[in-house]
Amino acid sequence: MSLTKRDKERQLRELTQIVTGIRLFNKECGKGGEGIDNLPSILNEAIPSATMNIENELNSTRLFISRYTALIERQNAELLEEPEPDMLRQAVINCRQHEAFLKVLLNDVVVATDQVNTLERDLSPC
Repeated sequence: MSLTKRDKERQLRELTQIVTGIRLFNKECGKGGEGIDNLPSILNEAIPSATMNIENELNSTRLFISRYTALIERQNAELLEEPEPDMLRQAVINCRQHEAFLKVLLNDVVVATDQVNTLERDLSPC
């Protein structure tokens, strides 16, 4: 009897998970697990770095927003036509969208940090 492609993929996933579990168990027991990265330590280094980079980009974006907004307000007060008023408005809109995206990204990093901490606590040996 031949398995369908979907069944073969499912069976392969199950076998991969079983082998991975055995390798992780052996690593914890000190009997093997060579080549398995220490994911908690990698995440503990990467998450603060990612958070800092996102926060720096967020601060830079907010600075652009305030500068562009000040230019628009100056243009409106002095009835200037340079630089192009519509282009400045579009730049502010673009920066606001970028800011919103960065906030979502930063929130995702915070949630991931909480999940990592919870998993480390739950899976740490007694």
